[in-house]
Amino acid sequence: MGNMICTSVNGDETLDSFATAKYLIIYDEDKKELAVQIKNPAVTKKKGKKGFVRECIGLKANIVIAPHGSLTFGCRSMLKKAKIRMLVANRGEHFLKAKTRKPSFIEVLYSTFKREKVAKK
Repeated sequence: MGNMICTSVNGDETLDSFATAKYLIIYDEDKKELAVQIKNPAVTKKKGKKGFVRECIGLKANIVIAPHGSLTFGCRSMLKKAKIRMLVANRGEHFLKAKTRKPSFIEVLYSTFKREKVAKK
């Protein structure tokens, strides 16, 4: 089985925060297609960033691309426990063209303490 990438995007497939993006997507790298596209559970169910990560885990993703400001300590811990590879990319980039990097301690610290209002339905 190939890589199943989970991330949060808006309608134009650009990366946006776990807490505010319109959609959660799972991209199948082998088939080069979207396997899943659902409304963002962090927004629709008001579960926040951890709710988004729980959904990625439940959908059997093995890579998560976290837009800048999304990967909190809680999210990182959940992903690490589930043995899911974590990458960070800048918001506003198309998810397939984004330059990804390993999350740094500073990135996780920033994400944890930066407060974002969850978008309303």
